[in-house]
This record gives sequence, C-alpha cells and structure tokens, in this order.
Amino acid sequence: MSLTGFAQSEDIKQQVKEKVNEINDQIISVNEFLELTDDQKEEIQSILEKRLKEIDKAKRKGMDKNEIKKISKKYFQKIHKEVLNSKQKEAIKQAKERMKGKD
Repeated sequence: MSLTGFAQSEDIKQQVKEKVNEINDQIISVNEFLELTDDQKEEIQSILEKRLKEIDKAKRKGMDKNEIKKISKKYFQKIHKEVLNSKQKEAIKQAKERMKGKD
C-alpha cells in the first residue's frame, strides 16, 4: 500500500513539474527575461500539488466535470493573483493568444 502511495506521489510531482515548466515556457516564449524565479516555481508547485489532490478527492466523491473545472480554476487564479507579476501574466496571455492563432 505504501509503495502505491509513493508511486502516486511521484506521479503527482512529475505532473506538477511538467505544468510548471509549461507555464514558464509560455512566459519565456514572449520574453526570456521574465522567467519564473526558483521561489515562484516552488510556490506554483505547491499550489498545483494541492490542486491535484483536491481534484482526486472530488473525482472519488463522484463530482461532475463542471465542479472539477471550478476547483482547477480556483488554483490557477491563485497562481495568477499571488505568484505571478503583471509582466508574467501579460506574457502568458500573449503566448495563449499566439497559440489560438495557430489553431
């Protein structure tokens, strides 16, 4: 049982690390000087780990997709409000707009 918990914990950490890298990549694709600091990366990782754990609990309780989306949105808003600075937020917005243009 503890081996399974460890594997799940490592899986969560890997998912979180990939998401932090994705956020950072979006930012630096617009301006490399706006790269996330190590402290920001740690804060985002912590927030995203909590997000995944809450989503996992919600799924086990049988919550629908809309409820799960609300949970996810809450944590991403927390990142935008509490961790990123205004220039980083703008860089993410620009990167997303560029990606929409490619679709």
